[in-house]
Amino acid sequence: VHIYRDGCVASARAPLLKPPQLILSGSFNPKHRGHSGLLESAQLYWAESTHTPRDGVTAAFELSVVNPDKPTLSHDEIMRRITQFGGTADVLLSRAPTFAKKSLLYPGSCFVVGFVGIHP
Repeated sequence: VHIYRDGCVASARAPLLKPPQLILSGSFNPKHRGHSGLLESAQLYWAESTHTPRDGVTAAFELSVVNPDKPTLSHDEIMRRITQFGGTADVLLSRAPTFAKKSLLYPGSCFVVGFVGIHP
């Protein structure tokens, strides 16, 4: 399911016409500035490295309702997490628990991956 920032929803039964170029997957529990900053930085890098205007780089957050290490998200929990975006970004919902399966859903997309550093 693709939920556009303007509130429109693409059918879960129809494939995306054109998957976003960049996808940041996460649990977003809660969504924070780091998530937004990471995706914005990836958009800027992509734009500069491909000589594309920044507003021409498509990006979305992806929330998988199935995670191999956690319980499946309930409908209420999915809705709570989606509302955190407040129309500021496109959000993809999937049942793909791994990047291998996500890559089949979003062919040609690049996954943005971040990590939390551990300081001694």
